[in-house]
Amino acid sequence: MASFLYRSPALVQPRSEAEARIWFQAQHNNEADGITGHLRRDCDWFAQYVEGPPNALGRLLVRLRRDERHGPMQILLMDNADRPRRYPDWSMSFDADAGCSTSTIPDESNDALMQRLAAAAAERRADKTWKHPRRAGGHALPREAMIA
Repeated sequence: MASFLYRSPALVQPRSEAEARIWFQAQHNNEADGITGHLRRDCDWFAQYVEGPPNALGRLLVRLRRDERHGPMQILLMDNADRPRRYPDWSMSFDADAGCSTSTIPDESNDALMQRLAAAAAERRADKTWKHPRRAGGHALPREAMIA
């Protein structure tokens, strides 16, 4: 199992259709490729940790580098260690800081960023009122909008 962590400037508006499309496309593509992970939006920055088969992550990295919805990626961590998944239940978990004025993502250490992503995903799993869009019986976007 391989994994990587990156951060990049967000070039789409928060809570926009373009942002929702990122999440839904990631869920669709990641399910097909056996990838799991968590995406965090913090003000004008994205941070994402993904894990899965090395070849699938290589293809994902190519797609991410071409994606114009975020600026240049800074790879913070790449790992090929054989260990259990951190996010086994999520093709792509997502959270965003709604009341953000200044992002800490550009300045955070890799360890601090990983801890924040893990805490956010754990909080999402513990929230019994939150419904995963696919398991809730619908999508916020039409299916054709989800597939990249």
